[in-house]
Amino acid sequence: MDFARGEQLLLYTDGVTEARDDRGRFYPLAERAHLLKDPDAHHALQTLREDLVQHVAGPAHDDAAMLLLRYHGHVDGHEQGNLPVLSE
Repeated sequence: MDFARGEQLLLYTDGVTEARDDRGRFYPLAERAHLLKDPDAHHALQTLREDLVQHVAGPAHDDAAMLLLRYHGHVDGHEQGNLPVLSE
């Protein structure tokens, strides 16, 4: 899969899309995509998470996990697929 600079990919479990409000309506993830436009990926994902918690308005019936990946371009001086390993 190729990505252009600035593109992002949201990975999520079915616990996100199957989360229901008190009327039984599923969480409308597609309608909430605008929440991921924040330039800070961590803040964008936190905003989406808070919106999901507000939608459910109580304990979730299933676990929910989300991971937001953003592509910022190639690292200068390194070929694609040959990036240095960063130590922790």
